[in-house]
Amino acid sequence: MSNRYLPSDSWKYKQSLYSSFNNNLLSGLSQGLNLYSPEKDLTLYKNTDISKLDNVSFDQINKDIDTNDNLFNNAKSTISGGISGTLEGIGDGLGKGIHNFLYNLVNVEGLKTYAGIFLLFLIVYKKL
Repeated sequence: MSNRYLPSDSWKYKQSLYSSFNNNLLSGLSQGLNLYSPEKDLTLYKNTDISKLDNVSFDQINKDIDTNDNLFNNAKSTISGGISGTLEGIGDGLGKGIHNFLYNLVNVEGLKTYAGIFLLFLIVYKKL
């Protein structure tokens, strides 16, 4: 036996079908319409069993849904905040790095440094 709190869809469909049949049967009888006789038609009445819903606490289900929804939204906002913070940090770092590179490239001291690194790279490359 599983721990199912809510009835299955087939049970729900069966109860809906029986309820609709009973409503149409009683409506026809109240209008004086019958298939055989009113007494015999009442034997066609289908019993609907909603006792499965007696054990269901809809207040508890709604509380669980609200709790799970809050947990989901909190986790979602934390993750999206972490991702956006990381991306913002990467963007700031790249922006500062590019700014420093371009600033040093225009600066005379920066030109000497980059020219020295380039010459060192050429020497090492030719030796290989």
